[in-house]
Amino acid sequence: MMPHHLCQKTISLFVVIFFFLLSHKSLLCKGDNQPVKNQVTAKITNVLIETDLILHCKSKDDDLGVQLLHYNDSFQFTLTPNIWGTTLFYCSFQWKDELHWFDIFKMKGRLILHLNEWIVNSNGPCQFDPATNKYIIFFSLLLHKSSLCEGKDQITVQITNNVVDTDLVLHCKSKDDDLGAQLVHYNNFFQFSFVPNIWGTTLFHCSFQWKDEIHSFAIFKFARGRKVFNLNRWIVDRYGLCLFDPATGSFSICYPWIIFFSLLSQKSSKGLKLDVTVKITNVLPVTDLTLHCKSLDDDLGVQLLHYEDSFQFSFMPNIWGTTLFHCSFRWKDHEVHSFDIFKYDGRKCFPLNEWIVDPNGPCQLDLDTQSYIIFFSLLSHKSSLCEGDKQITVKTTNGIVDTDLTLHCKSKDDDLGVQLLHYNDSFQFSFTPNIWETTLFYCSFQWKDEFHWFDIFKMKKRKILHLNEWLVNSNGPCQFDPATNSVNVIMLMVLQTCIMVTLFSCAYGVMDDIPHTPHAPELGIEEIKIQNVLDGKEDLTVHCKSKDDDLGVHVLPYKGTYSFKFSRNFRGTTLFFCGFKWGNQFHRFDIYTPQSPKCNVPNECLWFIIPSVTDIPRPPRQPEMGIEVVVIRNILDGKEQLSVHCKSKDDDLGVQLLTYNSTFTFKFSRNFWGTTLFFCGFQWKDQFHRFDIYTPDGPRCTPEPCLWYIIPSGPCKLEAKTYSYSSSPYNQIEVVEIRNNLEEKVQLKVHCKSKDDDLGIRILNFNESFSFTFLRNIFQTTLFFCGFRWENEFHWFDMIIPCLIMVTLLSSYACDGLQTLSPSPYNQVVEIRNNLEGNVELKVHCKSKDDDLGIRVLNFNETFTFTFLRNFWQTTLFFCGFRWENEFHWFDVFTPDTPTCVYPTPCLWFVIASGPCKIEYGSGPLFSCYPWNKDSLRSKMIESKLFPQSPTSTTTAPTPY
Repeated sequence: MMPHHLCQKTISLFVVIFFFLLSHKSLLCKGDNQPVKNQVTAKITNVLIETDLILHCKSKDDDLGVQLLHYNDSFQFTLTPNIWGTTLFYCSFQWKDELHWFDIFKMKGRLILHLNEWIVNSNGPCQFDPATNKYIIFFSLLLHKSSLCEGKDQITVQITNNVVDTDLVLHCKSKDDDLGAQLVHYNNFFQFSFVPNIWGTTLFHCSFQWKDEIHSFAIFKFARGRKVFNLNRWIVDRYGLCLFDPATGSFSICYPWIIFFSLLSQKSSKGLKLDVTVKITNVLPVTDLTLHCKSLDDDLGVQLLHYEDSFQFSFMPNIWGTTLFHCSFRWKDHEVHSFDIFKYDGRKCFPLNEWIVDPNGPCQLDLDTQSYIIFFSLLSHKSSLCEGDKQITVKTTNGIVDTDLTLHCKSKDDDLGVQLLHYNDSFQFSFTPNIWETTLFYCSFQWKDEFHWFDIFKMKKRKILHLNEWLVNSNGPCQFDPATNSVNVIMLMVLQTCIMVTLFSCAYGVMDDIPHTPHAPELGIEEIKIQNVLDGKEDLTVHCKSKDDDLGVHVLPYKGTYSFKFSRNFRGTTLFFCGFKWGNQFHRFDIYTPQSPKCNVPNECLWFIIPSVTDIPRPPRQPEMGIEVVVIRNILDGKEQLSVHCKSKDDDLGVQLLTYNSTFTFKFSRNFWGTTLFFCGFQWKDQFHRFDIYTPDGPRCTPEPCLWYIIPSGPCKLEAKTYSYSSSPYNQIEVVEIRNNLEEKVQLKVHCKSKDDDLGIRILNFNESFSFTFLRNIFQTTLFFCGFRWENEFHWFDMIIPCLIMVTLLSSYACDGLQTLSPSPYNQVVEIRNNLEGNVELKVHCKSKDDDLGIRVLNFNETFTFTFLRNFWQTTLFFCGFRWENEFHWFDVFTPDTPTCVYPTPCLWFVIASGPCKIEYGSGPLFSCYPWNKDSLRSKMIESKLFPQSPTSTTTAPTPY
């Protein structure tokens, strides 16, 4: 066992290294051994003119208390960040009727200084940046602009109608502001200005309507990949919107419309083209290309393209914006790749999308620049790989003074061999990254008694240069950055690795025998040997695999052996399983699991394969991986033929026809995670039912099989131990019916979908109906939604309960109209009564996450009642604020844990000064009284939101549903 004091010293060393990283200096690469100050100070100054600021800062472990700051006053505190990089302090800021909060210190995405100076003004907190000598505001997309900290706080959006010779009806809204409907003639524009909030959540969305088209788009939002300017100029045409980019001087940032229901529900008219065409050309030099393209619904078959041959196909994107076509590409004998040739993900989409395929991958023709662009996430704006400038070079230099370095670099496909580098020697290699963004080269580094490994090149979260220069010293690899002309250390992952290994080493003592390289056993070579000792002296066929490696098929004669070596992965999840076959026998076994003892050389693991495993010790979990057997027998009392179709997530067992008293049997192995589930559909005559025949929580079907008898009322299972039967009901089939009840007897178009099923477009005349049946999935997450269109109206609705839907002009959401009928089996009813002493007037304001019921004024003994439906996830919560005289309190009147409040037992609350009292229905009505919610800080925030500083104003909001 490692001595306790040695563990402490080792962990302390990692803490010091971590704070080197925090200082944003490449000291580890330069060899600077100056002491590191590990404390960080945050200073907050109130610059709200002639206004006091109430400040309250907290972390997970520390509460710094409430501070009152006058104008120009400051408050500061000092902290020591933890080694995991998760330290977070957040503060609430309150002045006048404003209340906000902000993460004043966190490790990710922020400037981390020894002294972090903040000023708070009406726009939000701004941090002082010593590099620019300015305060910067923390918008995720405006991080490098200090305009809001210096008074230039407005953003303008300008929208120009470019739909030729057509008027555009434009309607823009945000959460708080409705800008109203605007009629914009061709070539005219509409613009508006606003001040984005400090929290980075400002969002404006607009609807665009002309002739028979309607679209919607988020015209302003803070989102990854979206550019934001002080003046955002947009043009709108029939294909989408384009944003003016000052960097290029053109409208070059374009977003295609997602084609909505209104387009799909009718044929193309007046020249509007709905089809999208994809054209793929083979430019592999003198090489045939085998191409196979598919979507969820369509398989376009295998195509053979000779050099410079093309294949094209056309389709109509669906209304939900989820259309995706992916293609596989194969040439020669070893190159097989797959790529999403069409999808909505920020790609440029044209009516004609032209692609060429070369050895680097598919490249798309950009109609704006008339050049081909390759789809690397980090190189997407460069067409160099499509135009011949293809190679990337990695150069590694040994910077370990007077020490030889043994270097071994590999990728999935290439092994560059072992290199011996003397001090200051270099090794470099060049390659062409694949188009699929998966190119990865990793290297092992060994010197003296040290051994490490590192991903020297990967596509994600790294700077990708044509020449990537690395310097290896005793602290780790450092990459040369041309922007700063210095070497930057890449140590965070290596540091985390060392910390985890050290902590496990301290806990479990794995470092006893290897004092110099604590983690060497975890990275050592392990060996498995398998020997055939079958008593019939047959040949044994062995096939071993892991998640990443297929070791192939090996035939072992009697007493022959097969061995393989591997390195246990860093996460400790390595698992190898083998299939064994001889004669008519086949078995599978986990030969190496995360729980197995180490098989380090020279103590390799030797397995003897014999027909019966009763003579050798088995690992504890081996029975869990045995073969399970399910038998299904038809004993329908009418002796009908039974159709059985069983499936799991991965396996479809096909349709089986069982005559009376015949059986169907299938075998399987429970998966490693214990989540195997098989369900079966049963059909006879006009009956159809479904049942989960094997579930993760059900009884095992080994060594005794699970025998199910199918009868009309439900499956019955024979219990082997008691030889008795247990019956189960079939899974419930649910029905949805939709009826057209529009008043003016207009035609209704309906399109219903779920995640897995598309029921297609149905046209209903007046009083006609459309119905469908379904089974809720085992996770109870089944959701169907429908789009409804008539004349110039389009609406959609999530149907999650069986109901009869009658579409009326009075209600866009049809189920709502029925749900207001009383009594309803689903409506929850809450009633609040003023029972304050002294005939005091009570103001009540109730809200949920989605509904604001407005302020209600109740005289003594008056009541306020509202009804609603619990949401599908059973997380519905309503809270109410209560104000009378100088008192304010709030309380959760309905929570996810509240029993049902449907008639005839609604939730009836009586409000008295000490807290609300509720009637509890049991053997008879009883009162239970509760204290008010006690959180004083949240009370102030809730009071300011529920009862703004306008004492005479009250509003009346409609009751939901």
